[in-house]
Amino acid sequence: MMKKYAILSNGYASALLRSVADIASHLPIEQVIDSGLEFAEDDVLYVPSEDGLNLVAQRTHNPHIAQAIHLFKDKFAFREKIAPLFPDFYFRTCKTEAISALQLDFSHGKKYVIKPQRGYYATAVKTVDAHSDLAAVQREIKAELAARSKFYTGGMLSEHEVIVEAFIGTEIKNSLSLDNAELAVDLFYDNAGVPVIVGLYHHPHPTHDNYFHTLYYTNAKIFELFSARVLAFFNALQTLGMNLRSFPVHAEFKVHNGALIPIEINPYRFGGYGLADLMHYVGGINPYRAYFNNERPDWTAIWEGKTDHYGCIVGYNGQTVDVQRAEPDHLKFQAFLAPALLNYEALDHTTSPLFGIAFVQTDDERLFRSVIAVDYDDFFAVTTEAA
Repeated sequence: MMKKYAILSNGYASALLRSVADIASHLPIEQVIDSGLEFAEDDVLYVPSEDGLNLVAQRTHNPHIAQAIHLFKDKFAFREKIAPLFPDFYFRTCKTEAISALQLDFSHGKKYVIKPQRGYYATAVKTVDAHSDLAAVQREIKAELAARSKFYTGGMLSEHEVIVEAFIGTEIKNSLSLDNAELAVDLFYDNAGVPVIVGLYHHPHPTHDNYFHTLYYTNAKIFELFSARVLAFFNALQTLGMNLRSFPVHAEFKVHNGALIPIEINPYRFGGYGLADLMHYVGGINPYRAYFNNERPDWTAIWEGKTDHYGCIVGYNGQTVDVQRAEPDHLKFQAFLAPALLNYEALDHTTSPLFGIAFVQTDDERLFRSVIAVDYDDFFAVTTEAA
């Protein structure tokens, strides 16, 4: 008999996710480990805890699930898999210690992205061009991996291998343009293997790279422009032998010259730190319930008559902040987002790289321009003196 599970770690899990405990058993990962629980071929799983993915791959009786987890978590393996769909896309693997010795073709203004082969939340993702000091980039990547490893454990980050791939499109920092843009999508394959969108967002790149995920937003135009192309890609992915059913993903794409090119796909979960909850504020959608109940949102009806923009904004610990000596000013941050603020959730900044999650609704994109230009150092105040 098919069963439904959400396998949770000590990391962040939104109220909307926790609200589906009536239809899916919520299991701490420690309980899964200790119990020896295995998963039947048709079990429906949601695994927001990155450290639970290896466990599921080991315990599932569905070989397609085990294959997909490995494929999507290994960025090099993923590029190899989709190469038939993008035959001209350049990528290669490299040892972290060998970054400084890379020989790359920078002619005609070519740029590349270097990132961990297994990664999470844009950790140690660097763009390089002809002017880059690769030895310095190597040091920066190693330092960032070491710093973030205290937040992201269980093999979530590969410290010794990186992937080097072509930079897609043009620089999109500080831009809200959809012509050259980065998109994110939350989607699941239903029990018949058909892709179903439960969230689609524009991800503008902020001024400060350290605040990379500070803003995602959506509106009717984004759905109108990109829904069909997103679904076309995920249908094409199935033709490569994936055979996925009852399988959620969070995927990222670059838009360039009208084409949608995938950056990466994160298996068995939707967007982290509450991002997937954004559609609740648009049309009352609970993406987790839609997934577990195999429901397809009617986006045409949901967006009818709506012209506002809806955003998920995460407040980062400031770049120069000592989290043991400084506290975030939550009221100041909320005032910065008012009157667009719909909901705000404070986080423990000493155990997370973030201090808060906000959801907003506005008819004025100027708020988003302010958000992607913000310096989060301005929202912290020192409360204790150094010893």
